[in-house]
Amino acid sequence: MTIEELESEQEPITSRLEAEAALRKVGVHTLGKGAGEIMLLAAAHGLINVIKHFEGPNNPLTYKNNFGDTLLHFASKGGQAKMALYLLHKGIHPMVQNKFNETPIFLAAEAGHVDVVNILAKDQRTNLEHQDKFGDTVLHFAARDGQLEICDFLMKKNKKIARIKNQEGKTPLTYALDNAQSAVAQCLRNYDAQATYGDRQAMIQELAIKMMNEFPDYKKSIFKHAPSKITLFGKKQNRDELIAEQNRLKQVADNMRRIREENQ
Repeated sequence: MTIEELESEQEPITSRLEAEAALRKVGVHTLGKGAGEIMLLAAAHGLINVIKHFEGPNNPLTYKNNFGDTLLHFASKGGQAKMALYLLHKGIHPMVQNKFNETPIFLAAEAGHVDVVNILAKDQRTNLEHQDKFGDTVLHFAARDGQLEICDFLMKKNKKIARIKNQEGKTPLTYALDNAQSAVAQCLRNYDAQATYGDRQAMIQELAIKMMNEFPDYKKSIFKHAPSKITLFGKKQNRDELIAEQNRLKQVADNMRRIREENQ
C-alpha cells in the first residue's frame, strides 16, 4: 500500500481536540501530554490520521521519548502493521535504536506480532543479526517469551542468529530452556541450532527427568548404580566385598602363622 492509500483509510483530523477524542475512543487519555507523546500513543494504536495532524518541524516522525523509543518502536510493540508500513514509507529507518540498542523488530517479536515482524524483516535495511546493549538478538527476545511462530519465521530467514551468544554466553535456545519454552526449544533444535555447554547440560537434565518419569528403574540404574560383581569361589562379589574377603583371608593366615610359631 502507498502512503496515500494508508492515509485515506481514516478520516482526517483537523484539531487537537479531534485527535484527543480519537485516542479516547481506544481508551487512551492524553491530559497533560505533549504532541510528541500523543504521536507515540497514536502509533501504538494505528491512528495514522492523528500522526499526520501533528507531524511538523516541531514534531517530526523521528520523535523519541526518554528511553529512545520512536514511533516505529511503539507501532511495532502495539502490533500495528499498517502503521509500521506507513512509517517505513515515510522514511523511518527499520534499524532505529532506543537507549538499549533495541530496534523495532525486537519489540514486535517479543510481543508476538508476526505481521509486523514480517514487514520489518522484509526491508532490505533490516539486520536480523543485530545485538542490543546486552548482546541479545531478536531471536533471543522471541525465544524467551515463547513466540513459536516468530522463532520459526526468523529461523527460515536466517539460521545464523540461533548461534549468536549474548554477553552471558547464552543462545536463544538457552533462553527457551531457562524459561520452560519447550515448543520453542524443539523448534530451534529442528533447525539444528547450536547449543552452548549450558544448553547441553539442561538438555541432559531434561532427558534424565523424562527417563525417570517414564522408566522408574532408570533412576536406580543411573543414580544408584550397583557396582559390577565378579565370581569368586562360586560366589558373585563386588570390589568392596572382594577387599573385605582378602582382608579376612589375610587375618586367617596371620592367625595360623602365629599359632605355628607358638607351638614351636
